[in-house]
Amino acid sequence: MNNTIKIKPNENYHLLSTGIYLDKNKVYNGIIATNQPNYEEKGLMFCGGILLNKNEYKIVQTEKTS
Repeated sequence: MNNTIKIKPNENYHLLSTGIYLDKNKVYNGIIATNQPNYEEKGLMFCGGILLNKNEYKIVQTEKTS
């Protein structure tokens, strides 16, 4: 079973020296950062290649799919 999480960043983000941008007005697919230490406590989520903590995004929708 996979979890799909839709998140919206609180701010605009740009990963320097790359073409990776996040727009605070758009909704993105989020992936829980299970490969990071303390990911649950910190609410770490990958969004478009950028690692965000729980203070940097809002969860818009969570779906469970099989």
